[in-house]
Amino acid sequence: MAQETLNAGIEIQRRGEPARGGTFAHAFSGWRPGQESFLFFAPHDDDAAISVGLLIAEARRQGVPVRIVVVTDGRNGYVSLRDRAGIVERRVEETYASYEVLGVQKEEIAFLNFPDGGLQNYYGRRLAEVAEPKDDHGFTGLENHFVRELRRRVRVNGLEIAPTRIFVPSPADYHQDHVAVAR
Repeated sequence: MAQETLNAGIEIQRRGEPARGGTFAHAFSGWRPGQESFLFFAPHDDDAAISVGLLIAEARRQGVPVRIVVVTDGRNGYVSLRDRAGIVERRVEETYASYEVLGVQKEEIAFLNFPDGGLQNYYGRRLAEVAEPKDDHGFTGLENHFVRELRRRVRVNGLEIAPTRIFVPSPADYHQDHVAVAR
């Protein structure tokens, strides 16, 4: 895709008026060149690519580190029952392939593996039960896992920095997993 097309795609709402420009400095207030890092929380493997794929590609083009956190395991993403077996593994491979097109490498993608369609059961933090996603201390919950991801550092111009821009779905979305991630 041509650079002009990607640059034209940068449009961020600022004080009720759309901001347009050729760089992120024009679109984001307080932009610090060489000191920014983007973190995208995607309820499902395809959500960030579908909704803000051009933003991700432009960030990578401008040298901004990008990390994608896929919250659910995608187990409900099959069309027919014969596709059900192996769907989680297939979606992981498709995720790597689709984000690679946008300039995101495998090591920049994390999978939290919460059950697809059931995030409302994982608000907060609690001791994990058998077969639930858990951290090294045996805890589960969106708050628990999100805080861990927010604390991860990336190297930018020799500095270790936490994410400076965090992207989540709209809380006005209709899908229950999208709403849970937005909350």
